[in-house]
Amino acid sequence: MTEVTAKVMQQFLSALGRCYRYPGKLFLVGGSSLALVAAKVSTLDIDIQLCRLG
Repeated sequence: MTEVTAKVMQQFLSALGRCYRYPGKLFLVGGSSLALVAAKVSTLDIDIQLCRLG
C-alpha cells in the first residue's frame, strides 16, 4: 500500500475542490489531518467528512 504524503493530499483536495460544486465544509480526521500539518510524515489513507451546506 502506498503512503499518502501532504503533497499528495493537497493534490487530492485540489482535485476534489474542482469537482465538488456545492457549498460545504470538509473535515480531515485521523492521520490525514496530522500529515497535512506536518505532525506526521504520511498516512495510509485520507479520512474525510464532507458536509453539504444548504
